[in-house]
Amino acid sequence: MASSSNASNPLKDYDVQVDYYALLDITLDAEPGTIKKAYYKKSLELHPDKNRDNPDAATLFHQIKQAYELLSNEAAKTAYDAIVRQRQEQRARFEKMDAAKRQMREDLEARERAVELARKQTVKAELNRSAEIERLRSENAQKLRDHTAQLAHRAAASAHVARSTALTPSPPTSDPAHRTLKCKWRVSRVQHTESTLPALFAPYGAVEQLLVAPIKPGKKTGTAVVQMARKEGAIAAMRAHTEGKLGKVDEVTWAAGSPPPVADPVQAPAAAPARSTTASLGTAATTVAGARAILGQEADILRMMSARRVQRAASGAASSGSVESPGGLSGA
Repeated sequence: MASSSNASNPLKDYDVQVDYYALLDITLDAEPGTIKKAYYKKSLELHPDKNRDNPDAATLFHQIKQAYELLSNEAAKTAYDAIVRQRQEQRARFEKMDAAKRQMREDLEARERAVELARKQTVKAELNRSAEIERLRSENAQKLRDHTAQLAHRAAASAHVARSTALTPSPPTSDPAHRTLKCKWRVSRVQHTESTLPALFAPYGAVEQLLVAPIKPGKKTGTAVVQMARKEGAIAAMRAHTEGKLGKVDEVTWAAGSPPPVADPVQAPAAAPARSTTASLGTAATTVAGARAILGQEADILRMMSARRVQRAASGAASSGSVESPGGLSGA
């Protein structure tokens, strides 16, 4: 089967574009002896062992061997000679063309080369563009990772400051408005209650009192008043909201309308334990007054917050009196 294929196409295993006669430095009409002699001469001259510094020596040696095989095969040589003569005739015809036709052909070939060069440049530009896009994508991804790491570091630092502030012992501020915050949220986004809101503010300090306004039908926002146990906790919670770390709360403002002063006015301490109830009631009144202005629901908030304050104050006074003088209570 293979011999039949080779017989039908004796040049199947050869590159007919190669000038095998030029490789052996012989002409088209060279005799077999001349071909063999030229092959031995070239094979000795171009043997890879004698041309170790020439990286193309092995390729040239192989081509010389192919030239000898082809020109030693009568059928292959006949077919190859026909191709060579056809080329020579074409070359002769081309040389006989007048200048105008030759210029036209050269221009056509030049345009074809220009088109091919433009195509290669377009492909190269596309590859360069893809590489640049990948480089920018990688660079932006690294910037995003660095920015995320910075945000995480800042969050950790803020949390550390908040914990330190919450754990630092300091007396409660004398003015409840300085540690009272007003917060709002979209009802369609989240449903906050008196059970969920303390968890948002707990990382920044103890929540002393919390009041969530009833949400009427059709109302789009929920409102609550959060009173922290310490002014530092309220400041930390406000800072967390400013940095976007407080959670699903859209707006947090100071109940008094402005941030608290750096230091609270110094007040004289209570002269006797009996005055603690009055002081607690006064604190409750101050807190309720601020809440009334915030929520616009004076009667409900006043009753709810005053009742809580009075109840806590009464419980504290009862505990203190029972420890110091049980008989004093009966006399009163």
